[in-house]
Amino acid sequence: MPALDIELTGNGLALKRGPLSFVANGFPEGDFLIVNEESGLALTTKAGAIGQGGSQSGYVFDPTVHMLRPDGSDRQWWFFDASGENSRAGASNYLVNRVEEGTKGRFALGPGTPRDSLPGSNPPMEILLVGAGSTLGLRWQTEDGYLFEQGRPEFVLTYAPDREKLTMASRGASYQRWQLKAAK
Repeated sequence: MPALDIELTGNGLALKRGPLSFVANGFPEGDFLIVNEESGLALTTKAGAIGQGGSQSGYVFDPTVHMLRPDGSDRQWWFFDASGENSRAGASNYLVNRVEEGTKGRFALGPGTPRDSLPGSNPPMEILLVGAGSTLGLRWQTEDGYLFEQGRPEFVLTYAPDREKLTMASRGASYQRWQLKAAK
């Protein structure tokens, strides 16, 4: 069965093209790709590098998030964790990558700057990966093709292709709309 696309209507209600069920905040149940509409690239994780020499020798760094052409690899599949199963803090509403990183576990999308810096600030708040069991992740919501921190729809996930970064920026710029493509 081909991957199913999910469209969001103008009133924020999900319009299903197939037999999908939704968990919460507009996200589908199960695994899905997160694809930027303008670039056609998918959110992808890359395994953490292993430190070479000195005090970091043998240390495995946290994975990183990138944008790559969709290829169906495990590192491109995400799920919405409304259960809190991956968190010590209960229901998290995190966007969690499918891959478990050895003893570090799973990782979720979260802020790369202190939580008190405002999304939409200059420079914009960068989005990185944080441990899914921590309280550092963002609680995500989706509506009209935008991904944003729950309750803050004015700042949305934005791909900056010139810097190859993900940020939270004021709504209305390029590279801000996303498609959620459900697993087969």
